Amino acid sequence: MSVCAHVFVCVCVCVRVFVCMCMGGWVGGCTYIYIYHIHICIYLWVCIHIYIYIYAYIHTYTRVAECMQVLSYVKILVNGHGLDRVAACDIGIVTPYAKQVEKLGKLLRQQGIKVGGNDVMIGSAEKFQGQERRVIIISTVRSSESFLDFDAKFNLGFVSNPKRFNVAVTRAQALLIVVGNSNVLSKDQCWSKLLWMCHDNGAYTGMPLPSRTPDEQESRAEALLQTLNNLNLDDSSFDDEPEPSRYLC
Repeated sequence: MSVCAHVFVCVCVCVRVFVCMCMGGWVGGCTYIYIYHIHICIYLWVCIHIYIYIYAYIHTYTRVAECMQVLSYVKILVNGHGLDRVAACDIGIVTPYAKQVEKLGKLLRQQGIKVGGNDVMIGSAEKFQGQERRVIIISTVRSSESFLDFDAKFNLGFVSNPKRFNVAVTRAQALLIVVGNSNVLSKDQCWSKLLWMCHDNGAYTGMPLPSRTPDEQESRAEALLQTLNNLNLDDSSFDDEPEPSRYLC
């Protein structure tokens, strides 16, 4: 609603209060003020929440470069040969923003890849709740830290949302691909652990990851120590160097 409309509503309220005070005196006017105050509070509450949802929808950004990267992965999967080929119905794309869903759907259709139904499924983490696909591609979208507080406040995006993160990364049966900005994702503890786990296992590609946090460094050191302990290295397990044979000339 525009500013002019809000001003008009306020003027109408003042006029009605004045009329009631003239007709019913101070008691009638005060009673009307009390009742209308409740109505105004409800009205403002509804308007504020509608504004928040509209603002959040308008400001859900789409990253074209990220869309193109997702598209390239989908084309590789559906155009593969033999065992490398994945059916469209086995591919799911998870992204938290409505604009990114629309953009990805448009790009895929332009490339002749069917979307929806029994084909490539695109939607938010909530849409994939209770569902699984052989391949899941996650498009995280956010590339700027300036909107992380906004996302956290209005429950948007993947960062600072452990439940949504958990749903997104556990929908894949065989292959999980994450496309995003590692500098932004690493601000979240869950994403940071996932990124470093992929990095340590040779499953990460792209820009260098930010330095590990002290907790991550400690966890990494404990994991390495545990790995060494599991090897059960013992001096007695090494045979002494054999003596030269006396039969050699």
